Amino acid sequence: MYRTVRPMDSETLRQVAPSVYATRPDFKVSNAYSFLPTSEVVTALADKGFGVYGANQTQGRVGNIDYAKHTLRFRPNEGPVEYPVVGAVLPEVVLTNSHDRGSSFIVEVGLFRLACSNGLVMQTASVDAARIRHVGVSLADVLSEVDRVVSQFPMMLDRVAKFKAVTLTDAQRADFAARAIGLRWEVDKLPFPSELLLSTRRAEDNGPSLWDTLNVVQENLLRGQRHNRRIRWNGARNTQGLQSIDRDLSINRSLWAMAEEYAATV
Repeated sequence: MYRTVRPMDSETLRQVAPSVYATRPDFKVSNAYSFLPTSEVVTALADKGFGVYGANQTQGRVGNIDYAKHTLRFRPNEGPVEYPVVGAVLPEVVLTNSHDRGSSFIVEVGLFRLACSNGLVMQTASVDAARIRHVGVSLADVLSEVDRVVSQFPMMLDRVAKFKAVTLTDAQRADFAARAIGLRWEVDKLPFPSELLLSTRRAEDNGPSLWDTLNVVQENLLRGQRHNRRIRWNGARNTQGLQSIDRDLSINRSLWAMAEEYAATV
């Protein structure tokens, strides 16, 4: 995921996610396919005061770069959210799409935590991702879902406050990590013990809260880890960051759902 602290300009966005600017769909789509270029959504949201602050695109098949699946993360441009301070938690609109039948328009709410410059996609029982098929789709359909997501921003920040207020025991944090590692790897193919997901990269993340635990595990799970020689001698393997858009979003949603469970029972 390419991230910026200022709204991304069109030239940069075109370099990071060229399929956003597709002028037609993949030739393999059927006549029933409704083509709505993502660039039209970007322009419409810019008119509403939203900029693109994150972008990612899959490599796709050979010759398919102009239509491949991509994810954009939008935030309002006004006020302090354009220049967030370290530790700031900002809500975002997360939009996923493709022009090759690889994805519907998916609109959901996300969070951006500046401390690690990575995004956390949120999924709760009350806010489900909207999936808009490429059949009769219109710009108004997508913008309507964006408005619904934006209306949920205050509630999401309330959930963050709740997570920060929940203190986990060492056993509960270990249980969270043990459940989380299975979201990416099969139990017989784990690259390292699950407790290493609790390794912090910065002092600000050393707390025992549910919010601290969620973010530390999320970062280690998705961005990968490099272990020192002593740990590697004990069988732990280095891991790479996750590149798949689908798996990234899926794991983020599952992590948030797990956190919701802990917040409800602790």
